[in-house]
Amino acid sequence: MAADFKFEWSDHLDPTATFYLYTGRQIGDRSAGVFLRDLRDNTTRTLVVPDNSRYFSMPRFHHDGVIYVRSNSLWWIDLNGSNQTCVFPAPTTTR
Repeated sequence: MAADFKFEWSDHLDPTATFYLYTGRQIGDRSAGVFLRDLRDNTTRTLVVPDNSRYFSMPRFHHDGVIYVRSNSLWWIDLNGSNQTCVFPAPTTTR
């Protein structure tokens, strides 16, 4: 198992400690991207491409996929990067 990485405050390991989920940001930066590292072979997959927004995606494992935030909406995506679905859209302002 490849464990030569720095675990950051918003990152997560899956329950089997096989996958490491992170936003891809560096110290002081923010990233709306979502990345998945397979710790068995140290490969990294981009699940959600960063969009240069100023916000963190805050990804979390959820069942057989990942939930994350983008543009004030909650999204879900498969671990292979497919089936991206908006779970809760951004609130709308009514006046």
